[in-house]
Amino acid sequence: MKRPSTSSAPDTNAMCSPLRERMQSTPDVRVAAPPERLFHVGRKEYPLRFAAIDPLEAARPRAGSRFDVVGAGVLYAASEATCAYKEVIQRLRPAPGARRFAEEGYLNVGSIPASWRDARVLVEFRTVDALPFLDVERDATLTVLAANSPTTSLDTTSRTSTPPRFAAAIDS
Repeated sequence: MKRPSTSSAPDTNAMCSPLRERMQSTPDVRVAAPPERLFHVGRKEYPLRFAAIDPLEAARPRAGSRFDVVGAGVLYAASEATCAYKEVIQRLRPAPGARRFAEEGYLNVGSIPASWRDARVLVEFRTVDALPFLDVERDATLTVLAANSPTTSLDTTSRTSTPPRFAAAIDS
């Protein structure tokens, strides 16, 4: 999906063009037109803000999200509202050993605080002049992305047992 143009936005067309060409020419990578409508869960103040990560932050082992791109922005979106929620709360999933804290005085394991829920909203939107979307559930797609993103682990073994089904665009 294209980022709204701003004077401070980097020239991501130049940065992403070789990667886009590799994606579109790799037979096992599925590229598709974006769905007619998309869903995203974002903060109420700026619900369609692109996630951005700077190089210093990206160097930290657990910084950012799976498909953040240094020097560009990513808007995580889903073709179904339920999937948009699953994607945004995936990082809040409790660790297997967290059940031991399910005692009096602690928030129920797997619960999401009201303050977190109150600060976010589900938005539906459409794309304009969008680039092709990638099927990020396919190993071939992850292989090409990982080869071009040495600071991020994208292998499927690092995901939870029920990964969300969503499509992501290379932002440029």
